[in-house]
Amino acid sequence: MSATTIIADIAKRARVAARTLSSSTGSERNQLLLNIADELEKNLDVIIKANQLDMDSAKSAAISPALQDRLLLTAKRVNEMASATRDIAKLADPLEEF
Repeated sequence: MSATTIIADIAKRARVAARTLSSSTGSERNQLLLNIADELEKNLDVIIKANQLDMDSAKSAAISPALQDRLLLTAKRVNEMASATRDIAKLADPLEEF
C-alpha cells in the first residue's frame, strides 16, 4: 500500500470521526477520554513491546538520540499519558462553549 493511499485512508477516517465527535455530548467525549486512559494502562505491556520494535528500527536507521528519546515509551511515560488524558477529561469542554 502506498503512502498516499495510507494518508488518504487516515484522512477519510478522521473526517468520519470528526462528524461522530461533533454530534456527541460532552459526557460521551469525557467517557471516551477515560476509556482511552484505561486502555493505555490495560495494554501497557503490548505498547512497550511494540515500542521496542520502533526503537530497534530507529537505532537501525541511525535516528538521532534525541529523536529516539522522544520515541521511547516506558511504563512511566505511558502511565503519565493515561493520567494526562484523565486530566483533559476534567477540563471544560471547548465544544460546549459555543
